[in-house]
Amino acid sequence: MLHYSPTDRFYETNQYAIPPGKARFDNEVGILDDSLIFAISSHSCKPGILVNQIMEACPLSLITVVLITRWSDLMNHNDYMQIALDELHAGVKSGLNPVGSIIVRHKDGEIIGRGRNLVPIHNDPTAHAEVTAIRQACDHSGMPKLTDCTLYTTLEPCPMCCWAILTAGIEQLVLGARLTVIKKVNYGDYTVENLVAMTNANITITTGIREEECTRLRSAWELR
Repeated sequence: MLHYSPTDRFYETNQYAIPPGKARFDNEVGILDDSLIFAISSHSCKPGILVNQIMEACPLSLITVVLITRWSDLMNHNDYMQIALDELHAGVKSGLNPVGSIIVRHKDGEIIGRGRNLVPIHNDPTAHAEVTAIRQACDHSGMPKLTDCTLYTTLEPCPMCCWAILTAGIEQLVLGARLTVIKKVNYGDYTVENLVAMTNANITITTGIREEECTRLRSAWELR
């Protein structure tokens, strides 16, 4: 599992954005600083580098793993989470459980899957928002794998949905509310991080995106 701690600064290099910070993959740790940015700038950035794709960024001296993100893909996490929140609100208007999910394709930033909790509509206990979004994205792509994608969801996925995300090969999971702080939702000690740690899945988990808003909306529904 990839752990990444970016700062709030970005370097732009040939239409690529390089977030300074730490990246760790297995036992390798890299620190992005100005000298390393220069080394990356001096080295050719090959076209087709995708969000969260790990590459050897500095072949000159340090062997380091970093994240290279296409500048065009830097639509703010908050913006994408707002679209997931739009799905949540649309579902609530229809009397559905308040969860919204979207799946974004990295190469062009297109939203290829949207999901709401459709369990009562389809009488299908697996039709959670994340699974619904995965099904739509797979139909859109014509493939059972979504390795070039990020899933945004307003609520931490349950174990079933988290496993579906891992099975689909999704590269990044971005969360709003956490299950541990939502009243009346009890999964014991479960977190998505705990489940991922049981596997060899290579997925980046980003938390805290619109967390307060997502938590407030879900908690209000749970306390009805």
